[in-house]
Order: sequence, then structure tokens, then C-alpha cells
Amino acid sequence: MKNKFLITGLATATLLSTAALTQLSPSVYAATTTQPSAEEKAKQDEILANFDKALAETIKELEEEAKNDPDSAESIKETIAKLKAEAAKERAKIEDGFKTGKTADATENEIEEIAKEEEAAEAEEAKAEEEAQKEFLANFDKALEDAIAELKKADTQNDPELAKQVEDAI
Repeated sequence: MKNKFLITGLATATLLSTAALTQLSPSVYAATTTQPSAEEKAKQDEILANFDKALAETIKELEEEAKNDPDSAESIKETIAKLKAEAAKERAKIEDGFKTGKTADATENEIEEIAKEEEAAEAEEAKAEEEAQKEFLANFDKALEDAIAELKKADTQNDPELAKQVEDAI
């Protein structure tokens, strides 16, 4: 389940960041391409370093999960390969944004917005999962009650062995 949420979260972040990074906004992009200041360049480098660090941590977690769950190891390895490919595309988009004059602050704001949206989506998924579990348990309890009621109705007066089995089941 954790793997599913992690993969879904990463996919959502990738899609949302792709959409956000491809939208050109005049307030974010400079009309002409200029070299960023040393301070801006440092911020941009920090964003890229954080991106790389987050990717490395995610891959490490997935690799650890693959070691712990040999049955799904192949699937996890495929996910890692897809994740690396998507991350390379995302990193290139971020770098292109910087080259066209996008500020580190604007990029950081977009990343924070995407993270909030992803968190909300994960919360919604968790809520849906919880509701599904509650529904399953309610249906299970109802089926159990019905089965017990049927066992109580069973004619066990002439069969002491059956009466004992019914009593044990209840």
C-alpha cells in the first residue's frame, strides 16, 4: 500500500509539475534572457540539488522495498526506471525554465503548490480507502450475523453432534 501511495504521489507530482512548468507567465519569465545574479544562481543550484536529493531518497526507499519484497521486486525496478526517466525530463524542464529567466522563488512556489495538491490528493485517497474498509467490514459483519441467524434456525434437536458444531461456530 505504501508503494502504491508513493508511486501515485510521484506520478501526480510529475504531472502537476509538468503542467505548471510549461505554462509561461509574464511575471515569472523575463522578456529577455539574462544571466542570473550570483544569489539567484545559488538558489537555482539549491533547488536542483534538493530535486536530486529527493529523487535519490525515493529511489533508495524503493530499492529497499524491492529487497524486502522479492515478489514485487521486478515491478519496483520498472517503477524506478520510469521514475528516473520522468525525473530527468522534469529536471530538464526546471533547468530550461531557469535558462529562460524563471526565478528560483517562482519555481519554489510552484513546487510548494504541487506538494499541497499532492498532499490533498493523498488525503482524499486515504479517506476513500478508509471508507472502502468500513464498507467491507460492515458487509462482513452483516454476513456474519446472517450466518449466525441461519445456524440458530438449524434443526439440531435430533443431532447432538450438529448441535455441538453449531454452538462452537456461534
